[in-house]
Amino acid sequence: MKNLSIILVFATLLNFGFAQEAGEIFNNNELLKLFGEVKQSVDFKTEELKNLIPLAGEHIMFRIISDDVVILDQHRQQLYPYDKDADYDEKTVFKFFSVSVLNRLLQSADYHKVIFEEREKALVVKYKNKSMERGRQCPPYCPKEGYADNFRYLNIYMVNAVN
Repeated sequence: MKNLSIILVFATLLNFGFAQEAGEIFNNNELLKLFGEVKQSVDFKTEELKNLIPLAGEHIMFRIISDDVVILDQHRQQLYPYDKDADYDEKTVFKFFSVSVLNRLLQSADYHKVIFEEREKALVVKYKNKSMERGRQCPPYCPKEGYADNFRYLNIYMVNAVN
């Protein structure tokens, strides 16, 4: 019975962690110390990103592939680039962020471009003097349908613990 209580507390804490927003806003002067040097960057028009946000759902995903940013919605459906299929599959890891955090970043200033930076330790979305990071990786922790996969392993563990 004690094992079951511990497992239920763990499941509650795990669920609480997924309920929180994905992403955090930083001042640009913190980036080097937190995330390392820039390995690659891609400029993107702010207005174009703002037009994609309503199509994404609650979460939006980014990755730099072949010198271009690839943007997916919360179901891993490609939003950008519009005119071609990007070279990725279901195992390709994207960084996802809550749209609410991205909107706060974009409301922090009025600037014509967003810069996606692949750094030593992170994918950073940079906008004027602020940046967003601390997103989550998908896979393994994907929004929406991915939550079921995240808890499948916990359920297997719980069944084995009870038996």
